[in-house]
Amino acid sequence: MSLRTGFAALPKPAETNALLKMVEETKISLNAAKTAFASMAKTSKPAAQTISELGLAQVSDEAEISAACDKVLGAEPDKVSEYRAGRDKLFGFFVGQVMKAMGGQS
Repeated sequence: MSLRTGFAALPKPAETNALLKMVEETKISLNAAKTAFASMAKTSKPAAQTISELGLAQVSDEAEISAACDKVLGAEPDKVSEYRAGRDKLFGFFVGQVMKAMGGQS
């Protein structure tokens, strides 16, 4: 481990490319890529293995996202009523709750 960087070694260019390709293909978010890159630098593991081990892959299945939305809305009927009454700022709350329900993978 380098004393200057705290990293074992920077990821190989091919692995960095694989990570960036996952972002481009929306398989992971940019924030997930930053987390994965830091982990890859510490462990020297490949991008795909790092993403899998850290659970950073995004969920793109609309049915799964819809189910999470239904669950969140069903659990917060008072906030749904407030939102429908014009309290638009609750939208951010709902987005956060869905992200939380999906482990940040939506």
